[in-house]
Amino acid sequence: MHSCSLTQVILIFTCVNFNPTTYGGYTFPGWSDGVGLLLTLSSILAIPGVAVLKVVTEQRTNGGTLLQCARRLTKPQPEWGPALKEHRIQKAAVDGLDPSTFESQVPLTISSTNGGQTPLGNLPATKI
Repeated sequence: MHSCSLTQVILIFTCVNFNPTTYGGYTFPGWSDGVGLLLTLSSILAIPGVAVLKVVTEQRTNGGTLLQCARRLTKPQPEWGPALKEHRIQKAAVDGLDPSTFESQVPLTISSTNGGQTPLGNLPATKI
């Protein structure tokens, strides 16, 4: 079962088996349960809401049916690819691209304990 379906099932069963919130012998007012429901729905509905907004914006910008727009939006960008340098070079060779276009112009560094920057290539090897 997909996570979206699982979230929907949980939400439906929460509504079906709803009981007012209590703590000890105190029953909270109905509006507090309403605020809790609104907070829950705001986070759950944000994901499909943004997806619908993106599809509608894509349709207005480039035309096509809603399904065509959704398919265009779910395809990876051409510049997307492997993270490791050797895999980028292999992919570039297969695709006929220049591998130097994938190189960063900024050297990767990490902060050291004395406040300086240590190039990643100069780190000592450690066993895991």
